[in-house]
Amino acid sequence: GLTGIITKVKLQLQHLPSDKIKIVPKKAYSLKDAIQIIQENKNADIVYSWHNGSTSMDFEKGIVRVGTFEKDYNIRERIFPEKTVKLRRTKFPKSFWGGTKTSIINSFVRNIELKKGASIKNIYEGFFPFTQNAKLYYFLYGKNGFRAYQVLISNEHVNEFIDDLIQLIKKYSADITIIGIKPFRGEQKFLQFCRNGVSIILEMKNSRNNTNFLAKLDELTITYDGLPYIIKDSRLPKNVVEKCYPQFKEFQKVLDKIDPDRIFTSHISKQLEL
Repeated sequence: GLTGIITKVKLQLQHLPSDKIKIVPKKAYSLKDAIQIIQENKNADIVYSWHNGSTSMDFEKGIVRVGTFEKDYNIRERIFPEKTVKLRRTKFPKSFWGGTKTSIINSFVRNIELKKGASIKNIYEGFFPFTQNAKLYYFLYGKNGFRAYQVLISNEHVNEFIDDLIQLIKKYSADITIIGIKPFRGEQKFLQFCRNGVSIILEMKNSRNNTNFLAKLDELTITYDGLPYIIKDSRLPKNVVEKCYPQFKEFQKVLDKIDPDRIFTSHISKQLEL
């Protein structure tokens, strides 16, 4: 929203094959195992993975979800839920997530999903499987909240990055809840989070130890020419963004030209001195 107010939009629509999608869970023993499964299913309509982030037990184990559209439509069935989830600031005193509890719950959910096998979902549930359960998940992070770090790594560097990421997590005893992986495709420009490669997201409780870990993760991201997702991380320093986004200064020049008085600002834009 830093470049002005959008007053008119023209949408290019694509044909939707069905309002149903078949989701097949595939067992992944590690992050690199998931990368391989994702690459093998790169032509699927949906493919992504989630993994246990706690090193206490079953670290890295997860599920790759592969989705393909069904045929035809069921126009009588409601796609969107009647009530949308509203997230509010929690008063839960301390984070429930952490250590062995995280591992046990993630392993339990993983085993149930694998045992259940393939399932047919409407497109809302298929594309946004976590939405309806988000309220409880984030509530349990406690009053200090949580942190998320999402980075986009090129395909040629992703395996090396994952090796160093795992070592970093273990070295700093990072207390991570969930790790997610998604394939990405597109052309990067200015401060857009877009590139051909793999997106890796880590969600964790907000603690001093995890903040120290994230500072080291910034260095790792720079080493592998990664793109950190700016809007996911409120503590992301300006020098990291400048090093990771090659058109950072060009974007500043654009803002100088179209908004010299900086009428449009945000917390992040002030932090990055845009």
